Amino acid sequence: MSSAKDHLLETAIRIFSERGFRDTTIADISRVSGANIAAVNYHFGSKEKLFRAALCQSYQTAESIHPVTGNLPSDAPVGDRIAAFSRALLRRCFDSGPAGDFDRIMSRTLPVPGSPLPTIFEEVNPLALDQLNLLLKQILPGAVISQARAILIAMATTPLTYGEVLNPDFPRSPEEIEDFISRQVHAINTALHALAP
Repeated sequence: MSSAKDHLLETAIRIFSERGFRDTTIADISRVSGANIAAVNYHFGSKEKLFRAALCQSYQTAESIHPVTGNLPSDAPVGDRIAAFSRALLRRCFDSGPAGDFDRIMSRTLPVPGSPLPTIFEEVNPLALDQLNLLLKQILPGAVISQARAILIAMATTPLTYGEVLNPDFPRSPEEIEDFISRQVHAINTALHALAP
């Protein structure tokens, strides 16, 4: 990123990932980026539009580093592709760099009153959930797709909700993280198989 607009977006991603939507102000982003408020409004129009751009850019970064396809071919067995999807989400949760920004933005925004939930869901569904739905439809009946999606997302975002907040002994070393991810992927697959007819 090199333009003024890109710099503002990069700064916004960093601040939204630290504070969430509600606790981030345009003034904060302007101050940290060295730009004036008029520049933010000129390039993005509003805090919500800047947030939308931050969601999209941070997701694209996460996807480029930890792709939900796991770089598997499209004809790989669906179970392998669901496991790759789960692994990617879990790795993003543990990533303290830019690949984890999207998950940090989500974890600091979704549970907070006053968050722009319609904006979040408008942006997130086409990015990842539509792809997940297509995978789940290949192994499960339609009646349980939403339940399966909720199980997978909840289990794949455990590090954001349980690990960092409630458990100071949560895995930290690369080996502990990979072991945790393997166990979670196994648990996700077991849960999804239990829903299958």
